[in-house]
Amino acid sequence: MARKKGKNKGYSYRYNKSGTVTCREYFDMPNGTSKQLSATGKTEDESRKKLKAKYAEICKQGKEIKSQGYTVKTWYIYWLKNVKTNLKGNTKDSYYFSFKNHISPSLGKIKLKDLTLEDLQKSINKVKTKKVTKNGVTNLITGKAVKEIFAPLKQALRYAMADKKMPHISLELLDMPPVKKSTREIRNEAEQQIVANYFCNKIQGKPFNLYYAPIAIMDARGLRPEEVRSDYNGKILILKMIFSGLEDIQL
Repeated sequence: MARKKGKNKGYSYRYNKSGTVTCREYFDMPNGTSKQLSATGKTEDESRKKLKAKYAEICKQGKEIKSQGYTVKTWYIYWLKNVKTNLKGNTKDSYYFSFKNHISPSLGKIKLKDLTLEDLQKSINKVKTKKVTKNGVTNLITGKAVKEIFAPLKQALRYAMADKKMPHISLELLDMPPVKKSTREIRNEAEQQIVANYFCNKIQGKPFNLYYAPIAIMDARGLRPEEVRSDYNGKILILKMIFSGLEDIQL
């Protein structure tokens, strides 16, 4: 059934097909934000009681955390749930499990106010020594993977420092592993040369068509459309050609 609003009650409720009632209401959170909570019960009164109990538990946890001080783990979870609200469910889950598996064992129990640059560096160094198996081959975790693991945590810590939850730490001083740059080859060298010859107007009977140049560039290097830029000025089209062995050319 359609949702019905409670008369001057400050909350809304709806009847579900299962015969239960769901109540929703906005509450002031311990962190100063406002958030809508919901609870379902057999009757409106029961769902209201569950809703109030849920809010009371949140307030209790908020007071405990505030009095004891955030640990890296409790802060990271709080940051994911209450700050990074724009993240999709799958992305948020991947951030959480990546933190749980790689970072929490070494940093999770440390309080934010006691966290040091040395603690973070030790955790990074520990992750760098981990091995991963892919397609039956075992290698050290890549530098790119390490940076992706710690990137969300660094965001969370910067937010904590800005919110005065912890002392300032110069995160830019952390020694992160280098990321190997590689060019993705979709076609082999001979196939790329055929495409390059066409766009250099070297294939007889197949005149070069400017309209298809960006498409060819994307095909040769697997680029996204926004990564291929062209400027049109009168009848002159300047394309940034990214083929192997070709320099930027003006047509």
